[in-house]
Amino acid sequence: MGGPGETGASTDVVATREKMLGGLELEPPTLISTLTVRADGTLRLDRRASEDETRTVPRERLRPLIDALSKPEWQEVESFYGTVQPMTVSIGVQGGGKSTTVGTYEAPVPELELEPPPPILEEVLALLEDLWPVEEDVVELPAST
Repeated sequence: MGGPGETGASTDVVATREKMLGGLELEPPTLISTLTVRADGTLRLDRRASEDETRTVPRERLRPLIDALSKPEWQEVESFYGTVQPMTVSIGVQGGGKSTTVGTYEAPVPELELEPPPPILEEVLALLEDLWPVEEDVVELPAST
């Protein structure tokens, strides 16, 4: 056991995934939900529009995610991929000492070429999706006026 003030492996955050809805015009994106994955297998989804939820998975299910976040390629991930457009969802991932966001790949201008996310980012997103599917987040779109 650790001494006073030390953080044990069971409470360490492995990764977080934030789901955001692009703002209108110059408004910043709105945070919809945050998934926090802890080393002890605790998954916590904090939702903006509905009840928060906690689940537990066996620690062995986290090993692929921990391994992916430990790869050298993860350290080369850029801070942003895609674009942010009004009323489109973007996903932010933090873990392994890096933070990145993936926006939409619907180019606002057809001739704009967007760099696709690297395979390591797609791997991390898929592993997070396997732990807690992003579709299970509740999205309430603002009413049209």
